[in-house]
Amino acid sequence: MLVRKSRLIAVGLLLVGALLISVSLFGATGTVYIDRNGDKQYDSSDIPLPGVSVSDGFTVVTTDETGTFTLKTNPKAKFVFISIPSGTQPLDGWYRELTENGNFDFPLKKVTDNSPLVFVQITDTHYATNKDEFKKAFYDRRMKVLPQGVLDSLTKEVNEISPDFVMLTGDIVADAKRPPVELVDKWMKYMADDFATKFDCPLFAVEGNHDIVRDVEIGKAVYEKYFGPTYYSFNVKGAHFIVLDTMWLSPDGKLTYGPSSAAEVSWLKQDFATVDPLAPVVVFCHEPTPGWADTEENAEVMNILTRAGITALLDGSWHLNFLLHEHYPFYELVTSAVCGSWWEGEATDGSKFGYRIFRINRGRLESIWREIGVHNVELREPQQAVVTWDGTLQAATWGEAKSASWTLDDGPMVNANAYYNGMWTIAYGNLNFSTLSDGYHTLKVEFRMVDGTTISSERSLYVLNPDIDIKELKSHSDVFMGKIVAAPELHVRAIMPGEAISASDGSATIILNKLPFAVQKGDIIGVIGIYRAHSATLIKPYDPIFFTKYSNEAE
Repeated sequence: MLVRKSRLIAVGLLLVGALLISVSLFGATGTVYIDRNGDKQYDSSDIPLPGVSVSDGFTVVTTDETGTFTLKTNPKAKFVFISIPSGTQPLDGWYRELTENGNFDFPLKKVTDNSPLVFVQITDTHYATNKDEFKKAFYDRRMKVLPQGVLDSLTKEVNEISPDFVMLTGDIVADAKRPPVELVDKWMKYMADDFATKFDCPLFAVEGNHDIVRDVEIGKAVYEKYFGPTYYSFNVKGAHFIVLDTMWLSPDGKLTYGPSSAAEVSWLKQDFATVDPLAPVVVFCHEPTPGWADTEENAEVMNILTRAGITALLDGSWHLNFLLHEHYPFYELVTSAVCGSWWEGEATDGSKFGYRIFRINRGRLESIWREIGVHNVELREPQQAVVTWDGTLQAATWGEAKSASWTLDDGPMVNANAYYNGMWTIAYGNLNFSTLSDGYHTLKVEFRMVDGTTISSERSLYVLNPDIDIKELKSHSDVFMGKIVAAPELHVRAIMPGEAISASDGSATIILNKLPFAVQKGDIIGVIGIYRAHSATLIKPYDPIFFTKYSNEAE
């Protein structure tokens, strides 16, 4: 039955291909316009839109002053699509399947464009209707939580946020490699025609590796049937968004990760040529860049994104939350799965069923991981399991908090900086691990909300502080110069004129100044700071948290 259906689909695709060749001889034409009366028919009362990008996935053109475009379509092209301009939304979709008549109009409506940009990323839904169907996708996994209730709660929560759009970054269905193609079609249809339509805002999608049928005669056809082009772009509130197809299916049915073809690379270059160089650019794909194959196309795409100075690359696939790159080659953030660990329970990093919310205001990108049905704290940094000397705290919780603080083990509570961006509160600051013994310790973060409730989260860390004394720092200045170092146990030897003191760890003596507390001869203190080889004050702490006062030797 599967073989027969596959052949029928293949025959259908060949017939469509014949039609595409016919279209390509004449090209595609149409008008992009604001449809003032909403009748989806272009007339004299409507407003034509110049400068809108239109593509077939091979060539990008822009509409002229009358909103009209003419595009010579490639014989291999399947769609004609627009890059939705800011301040508009499609009334009748943003892409068209190529047909024999070659005429494609795109009616749009105006939308409010003056508030901060908010969007939601959901990823790795791995949808199957029930446990029995799920078994046909994964022989080694057992669905323990039915998706329907989770997805219903997800759409309800997201609609309460009122984002500008939702992005579903791949692995939409349970799997497309093993199940019968008609079952894959059933799952994909539900996600496109039912789930996606429950949102009060547009939903865009990315193709994932589990969405591709490994029969090369079918391949991406099921995804394309319901979600359209596998790479495209759109604009919202002055920001440009790009969706990449990072799945390439070879003629022998082998799947390789990374941008799918030379055609996609060419399209990407043309798309960037139409973008305001000052506009924020956010790129979505399914597979994080470390998983991309070592190919010329992938290397070129990495160079294009790096040279363009994109705001962020946002992906999924790994079923965990992880910041891959903070700065170079660009900011890249992996978001955890809606399905956790394939509907068996929490994801591989311990996160529960959830989604990520992003906010762009004045070009600044912020985000928070929100677990469905739970008021959680996202403790994003420190990201490492093993920490040394110092670290950075970054945590967030939904809603407005009056204050935030952190503690290490049973130590004193330390106030953190807290910033409310209008949607969630971010706590941040520096952490001092230098005085802790090597081994496991507990970091706890607590938010005190404006409604009087307290939300907290904690995680274990392994502290491993190197035993490097001041003498060694001095003898290897080339290594430590301009870097963070620690002197965790210094004995105050003298109080000097002004604010300076001299202190020693037994190997050498250094000068410190501007301590945040009073000291006297015999006190024991600790510091973390920047090592300055040619300065009288060898170590420069830059945060009061980096000073520690233990006791007085005389006591």
